[in-house]
Amino acid sequence: MVDSNFINNTITPGTNIGGGAIGSTGNNSLIHNNTFFNNKGGDMGGAINMGGC
Repeated sequence: MVDSNFINNTITPGTNIGGGAIGSTGNNSLIHNNTFFNNKGGDMGGAINMGGC
């Protein structure tokens, strides 16, 4: 069994992982999907644009 406290402690609070835009070279370069996965006040994933609209 995995200790959930161990998993949570491995992520630094406030750390921004993978921010910025992904696939912004699509038909619509504007970021229209803002999906945020918050962990201890941090930003994981940031804004994701999968090739525009």
